[in-house]
Amino acid sequence: MAFHLLLLKWHPMVGCDLHLELTFTWPPVPVPFTPHVVGQRLAGFGGADMTSDTVLANNWNIIRRDSDISYGIPHVPIPVFPPCVLALLWTGLSGSKSYFGPSTVHGNGKPIAAALLITQNPQLNCDDPFPLPTGMAFSWSNVVCGLSWGDIIGGLLAMAFDMAVGFVLNKIGGKLGGKVVGKFAPAASKVVVEAINLTVNAVFQQLTGSPIGYSFSVPEKLFSPYANPGNWGKTLGHGLGNLIDGQPFSFGNDLNVDQH
Repeated sequence: MAFHLLLLKWHPMVGCDLHLELTFTWPPVPVPFTPHVVGQRLAGFGGADMTSDTVLANNWNIIRRDSDISYGIPHVPIPVFPPCVLALLWTGLSGSKSYFGPSTVHGNGKPIAAALLITQNPQLNCDDPFPLPTGMAFSWSNVVCGLSWGDIIGGLLAMAFDMAVGFVLNKIGGKLGGKVVGKFAPAASKVVVEAINLTVNAVFQQLTGSPIGYSFSVPEKLFSPYANPGNWGKTLGHGLGNLIDGQPFSFGNDLNVDQH
């Protein structure tokens, strides 16, 4: 069995995310799939899920499985000129999620996170039109753990399910944005139309329960955590991973890890 280094709060994530951009020119020019160099520590600005100060490794808090860096991942568009006006929006709506860790090793009652590729961990990042594994976290911890086949396959399934949920929510949000935009076009300029569309889509996803980035899920607040689409991927993925390892299909541990 290979050893996998733990992910800790000061370990960095770097990546290259693809987003729609609008150039800061007149008239503004929409540029789809603009690459953005991104980077942040795994603890982010407080949105990540990690152990308390009583459970540490190398004197740092341990990131827990399915933790999301969430808001505040700086996005720098490439090329940087002409300037892109949406980079700050994507920074505010950002996310980067860690899916891998041992189901049987908990920190404060929840599974901890580890690097799938020994010292590196693929991260599911915010991208358009759906989340993609365009981030990579790097660990140099001397505290290690093992991952079972169920842990690995369950993490991959959880990531794939979240990608699918993100795609569907983006499609629905785009249609809602289009309906709102229809009330303003053709009187509004192209940049205003695009800004309204993006805003409506983003608000819809945040209020429904986006699997990546910060969200305030209304369905979860009104009903239960199971009604939050942002929880479906990890619940199904890690639950199936448990079955592969001969464990019961468990909802509990992973349903409480995320910040939705």
